[in-house]
Amino acid sequence: GLGIREQRRDVQARGNAYLGKTVVASLLWGYSKEDDYRAPNTGVELAKSWHNDQITLSGGVGYSDDEVTPVDCESGVSPAPRICKAERDNLSGFVGLGLVLNTRTAVQFSLSHSDQQGFLSDPYKLAFVVGKPLLADARPDEREQWVAQARLRHYVPGAEAAVHLDYRYFDDDWEVESHTVELGWFQNLPQDWRVDTTLRYYSQTQAFFYAPFYFTARDDGLASSDYRLSPYGALSLRLRAVKTLGDWELSAQWEGYEAKAGLSLDDVEVENPGLVAFDSYSIAFGRKF
Repeated sequence: GLGIREQRRDVQARGNAYLGKTVVASLLWGYSKEDDYRAPNTGVELAKSWHNDQITLSGGVGYSDDEVTPVDCESGVSPAPRICKAERDNLSGFVGLGLVLNTRTAVQFSLSHSDQQGFLSDPYKLAFVVGKPLLADARPDEREQWVAQARLRHYVPGAEAAVHLDYRYFDDDWEVESHTVELGWFQNLPQDWRVDTTLRYYSQTQAFFYAPFYFTARDDGLASSDYRLSPYGALSLRLRAVKTLGDWELSAQWEGYEAKAGLSLDDVEVENPGLVAFDSYSIAFGRKF
């Protein structure tokens, strides 16, 4: 049978220019390629600090020009017509403000906006219509997104630990709205050990054209049964142990994740059957240069 193999190659470069003692200008370039996807991207950023870096204002813009080429477009395996090549682009920008409140506490706020245009559907997904053939996933060819974030970092000297608290709000013109809250405790231990514990909660509403299945096809031709556009909530717990050995860092991590309608902030009439629950384990090595 036909299988889908994934292999990703990603290159990112960043160059900084210091314009005096308090201003840093950056030029970014990157290229990402998979068997069915390529995405060159570029961007510029500017950051200025005041009062010995206690206040930092930053901003930037970026652009990505993506090409999608599904690997099985001519195989005849899909029950719905599949595109062989499509393009989309993404223009984005952000502003951010960082404040060092004292020697123990820092906060950061940011606002970002992106405008996507082109082929925004998933070429591998199908939509389900009662009593009719399966439809190819079909989404609007434009998407405008807003993201607001707030972050708090606080060091607790008595415990030799740090508290991380993050909140993220997302909204777009597909009527997807989401809230993310993440709370972390980063505990330093003797012998250069550290244990990180992070709890994350997520909830989102559904896209206006989404349905787990359709009784009749929509008049506008849009259709998606993708669980990522469905209403749901998710809860995850991550535990990470880190050992520092000179310039090297060894870490082991476990994460448990569960997504379901019952965790949503809103009532969900029909839960998408594609929602997942999993446990993941990872080991990583790192070296400082």
